[in-house]
Amino acid sequence: MIKNLFVPFDQEQIQNHAIQVFDRFLDESGTTVVDLSKVDGNKIVEMYFNQTAPFQGGKKKNEFPDAFTLLAVKASLKGREEIYVVSEDKDLITFCDENPRFIQIDSLNKLLDLYNSHDEDRFKFIKSYLDENKRSIINKIKKQIEDAEAENVSTWEDSEVDEFSILDVSGFEPSIIHIDDEECQIVFDVEVHYKVKVTGPDYVNGRYDKEDDVIYTFDETTQEEEGALTFPVEVDLSYEVDGGEFIIRGMEINVQGLSGGIEFSVEESPYEHCN
Repeated sequence: MIKNLFVPFDQEQIQNHAIQVFDRFLDESGTTVVDLSKVDGNKIVEMYFNQTAPFQGGKKKNEFPDAFTLLAVKASLKGREEIYVVSEDKDLITFCDENPRFIQIDSLNKLLDLYNSHDEDRFKFIKSYLDENKRSIINKIKKQIEDAEAENVSTWEDSEVDEFSILDVSGFEPSIIHIDDEECQIVFDVEVHYKVKVTGPDYVNGRYDKEDDVIYTFDETTQEEEGALTFPVEVDLSYEVDGGEFIIRGMEINVQGLSGGIEFSVEESPYEHCN
């Protein structure tokens, strides 16, 4: 018998613990919490009716939280301080364009890459190493993907992947998200262009048995398709410094999302994709 298996959760206790964990995170990370109560509500309303970013292109009521946040952050900046805004939202990008102290950047990975660039010697060495070994890295990525299990998950019942091959790997734009004296972590997404061959029952030329409500097939058919998939990639690079020179100790490449196999979606009849 498992003790306390059916004891109800104390929601208040769980909530209080979660708040404590979050508060500890804010303290340890040196986070500055801005005060929304000091934002001039009249200024927000003025921005709304004048369709000023983030309200551009129409009176978007759902942009009010962003507007309050942006003005609260703006008010908290001191002297010549600037701030990075991690977003691909068009309204926020426009706000940053109109407010030079707000610097827009597309993703957290790119921000971390920029941050780590201040470790100039290591950053230059790593970037140079990645550029020089780009072809080798891509080949290893290609091999990992081609070695993965594959299945066809379309509506074509009992069909199986005979084989697939990688035609091209693109999108090699590495970001350094962690760097220290001995190792670094690099991430990027790759777009993989593939060709896949799938074989399964020939339902198109099968015979429908109304009484059994089933299609009986007498042969198999094969379809080949080309397409593209995106995979996130992590690279762990270890190194040492000897006499002022960097020496690579090892590199581990891990293509994410392969443990469960690659899922293709090839239909018996190509027109079924359009339904």
